[in-house]
Amino acid sequence: MILDAPLTGNGINQNIPCDDVSLDVFAMQLTDGTNVAISVDTVSAETAFRAELLVVSPNLCVVSQPYGMYSCAYNVDNFPCPGMSFTAIETGTYLVAIRNSGACNSTDGEYNLIVEGATATLLADDVTDFERVSRTSTRITFAEAR
Repeated sequence: MILDAPLTGNGINQNIPCDDVSLDVFAMQLTDGTNVAISVDTVSAETAFRAELLVVSPNLCVVSQPYGMYSCAYNVDNFPCPGMSFTAIETGTYLVAIRNSGACNSTDGEYNLIVEGATATLLADDVTDFERVSRTSTRITFAEAR
């Protein structure tokens, strides 16, 4: 389900290069049936950017790749921010990737990731794609998820 407003509360603040390539990847350990909500929002006019969000299940299926649905706190070209909720359909490690789509107000975009129902831990910072540790031959990028 796509969120129509950002989540509130404490989140994880991160920076990401404005290069349309880099990803920040977070890991969440979920149990089948766990309800999770995720939102991304910008934190300042100086570091605003077009954020994209991708969530992948333990078997590397795309859970969701919501495009912006609500107004960012600070935006570029009125591009909205992404958020979603879902129920885990299997137990294991879910991956959450944040990407800077290349439209930015500076060389780095800054964002706040808020997750409800789980704990997200930064797994990889500023990588160009992400690999599952247990499946090193499998790579998923935003382009492949579309």
